[in-house]
Amino acid sequence: MRTFNLYYNSTTYEFSDLELYRYMIDQSAFDPNATLYQSPGFQGFANLTSGHNDTPVFLSNPHFQGVSGNWSTVIKGVVPNSLNDTTVVDIDPITGSVLHVYQASQVNLYADPAAFWDVESSLDYYEKVQVNTFYPVVWIAEQATVNEPNAKKVKQVHVIQDVFDFGIYAFIVAGLVFWILAGVLLSCGNQHFKRRHESYEVIQ
Repeated sequence: MRTFNLYYNSTTYEFSDLELYRYMIDQSAFDPNATLYQSPGFQGFANLTSGHNDTPVFLSNPHFQGVSGNWSTVIKGVVPNSLNDTTVVDIDPITGSVLHVYQASQVNLYADPAAFWDVESSLDYYEKVQVNTFYPVVWIAEQATVNEPNAKKVKQVHVIQDVFDFGIYAFIVAGLVFWILAGVLLSCGNQHFKRRHESYEVIQ
C-alpha cells in the first residue's frame, strides 16, 4: 500500500448545492522512488516493474497528463486533458467528509532498448516498433459520489453551523451595542452630576 500527498488546487466543486474543496494528487507521486522499489524510472511514471516479474509496467495519469517531456507527442491520438485525466478528491470544508472522488490512471509498457531490444533478431522481428517509448495499454477512470440522502445530512450540518455562526455574530453585535449604550449613559450621568454640583452655593 502506498500513500499519496494531496494538495488544494484553489478551486471548488459544486455538488447538490454544496461547495466542496477540490484536492488533487501531487504529481511527485509518480516519480521514481527507491524506497518502494520503483526506481530507476522517469518523472511522471510510477515504475511497477519489480512487482510484475520484471515486465516494464509503468503507471501514469491518462494520456500522460502532467508528465514531463514529449512522451505524449510520440503516440498518435494521445491528447492530455487536465480536467478528465487527473485524480481529484472533493471534500466538504465544514464536516471534512469526502463527498466525491474521481480516480484516473493509465497502465503503460515501456520499450526499453537496453533491456529488450539489444538482440539483432528481435530488432528485425519488431522493426516497426519504436523503442524508448511508453505504449499505453489501458486507462481506467473510477468515480464515487455520496448519495442524495447523505448529502442532505451534510446540508443539515451546514444549517446548524450557519445558525451557530449567526448566534455568535448576533451576540457580538448585542455586546457592542450594550457597551456603547452603557458608555453613553455613564457619560450623560456624569455631565448631569457636574451640572448639579456646580449649581450649589457655599453658605458662609
